[in-house]
Amino acid sequence: MVWPETILGAMLTEQSCKQLAGEPARRWLADEYFDLFIWNGANGGLLGFQLCYDVSGQERALTWMVQEGFSHAAIDSGESNPGANYTPVLLPVGHFPSEIIRCEFEARSREMDPQIREWVWRKLLEYGASDQAREW
Repeated sequence: MVWPETILGAMLTEQSCKQLAGEPARRWLADEYFDLFIWNGANGGLLGFQLCYDVSGQERALTWMVQEGFSHAAIDSGESNPGANYTPVLLPVGHFPSEIIRCEFEARSREMDPQIREWVWRKLLEYGASDQAREW
């Protein structure tokens, strides 16, 4: 198993995020390893998240939405031409490296809103446990 090098001082920080009409409000936090998108309901409740990891390598995404539950996918940017701007496509992928992702998330999320950090952390634990159960 290859462990990513945690960059000392790397932290998930709030980014400017375009809001789309008719869709739930969303937030975007990012660093060199993660992109974290969070969807909020009208009452401020958390509707879902997408944690994209290994963003400069073989990018994958763990998504959880209140209505659909979990999904884990590889991200195919479709961009062989640096001048092109294709829409990324999510493709089914196997094992979720839960231990690596939890370790990286813990290190990189320390300055996040504690409520959101705890919520995402619990979902990572929940999916990691269910992913291990599927392997047996």
